[in-house]
Amino acid sequence: MSTAANGSPRLKASRIKISTIILFGVGLIAASLLIYQQLTPTTKLVEISKDEPIAAALSRVEKEPDRDASLLPYERASAELLHVTNDGTAFVTDETSYDDMWYVSHSGLTIPAELQDRYFWTVKVETFDSYGDSYSSRGYNYLIDVASGEIIPSDLFLP
Repeated sequence: MSTAANGSPRLKASRIKISTIILFGVGLIAASLLIYQQLTPTTKLVEISKDEPIAAALSRVEKEPDRDASLLPYERASAELLHVTNDGTAFVTDETSYDDMWYVSHSGLTIPAELQDRYFWTVKVETFDSYGDSYSSRGYNYLIDVASGEIIPSDLFLP
């Protein structure tokens, strides 16, 4: 075996040491970036929690002109986070990651320009009698701005 063809054993050992140090450094940098990404808080896009718009919608239902609390005394409410893009397309959004999950298709839903590129809570309140069936219930829908908590009048987004 000639040392000229295979290189000296010292040269091989130093190449291995240098490669090991470089790979260790790259791994250390990658681990540092991963830890930084996991520990850095994400930007909070939603200023108000889900409970606040539900409470606002429930109090608003009591003031509705066609609300008859003697006929339909019980209420239930649910809320979803809605992202309206800058072209007026609406998506139901994941509340923790703010990823758009699915397209909202509602016949007659039109989003005017002043409501675009924003996040909203859509709150659905249903009033019902003691039986709780859909034959004796009435639904109310509210669109609430996540930044201000303002209830958007339904005549702005529904025909």
